[in-house]
Amino acid sequence: MRGRFALGGWLLTGALLLANACSSGSKPDQPEPAPAPAAPTAATPTPPPVAPSPAPVPPTSVTALASARLSPDAGAAPSPTVKLVVRTFPGRKGVVMWGGKRLGFVDRNMPLVIERPRDSGPLDLVIRVTDYVPVHTRAYTFSDANIDVKITPLDKKDTIYGYKEPLPPDAGVPFPGEPTDIPE
Repeated sequence: MRGRFALGGWLLTGALLLANACSSGSKPDQPEPAPAPAAPTAATPTPPPVAPSPAPVPPTSVTALASARLSPDAGAAPSPTVKLVVRTFPGRKGVVMWGGKRLGFVDRNMPLVIERPRDSGPLDLVIRVTDYVPVHTRAYTFSDANIDVKITPLDKKDTIYGYKEPLPPDAGVPFPGEPTDIPE
């Protein structure tokens, strides 16, 4: 406990010193003001006053993002539909399902383009390809999207993160009438 109080005392002392330095009456050295120009004489014409030009504002992340998002039709309303493009890698022929509804087929060279109403909710898609592990994915309808699905052959399914080996047929459950080794 003593160490905690000692640390608190040092922190308090440092804060007081900082507050004292900030509130002290001493001001940093300021450059002397430039002498005022001499009053013009009647023989020299005075040029008209020129307004100072504003200093250029360096682009910040906010202004850069705003200018990047602006386009010629920035004021136009977004289209009422979105396009979702589904591809498989490696390119194979497969079917894309949404629940029990078949949305279409993905082919080697032809992706499936799904057109849906904007903001109509997410789509939980299942992409099934013969001799490959089925892939479950979610597509959102906020804006146009590309859904690139990596498919894995069945013989390499143990390389997928989260893979669990299948249980043996008996799964460790004793057959009826077989003695158990559970101590009571």
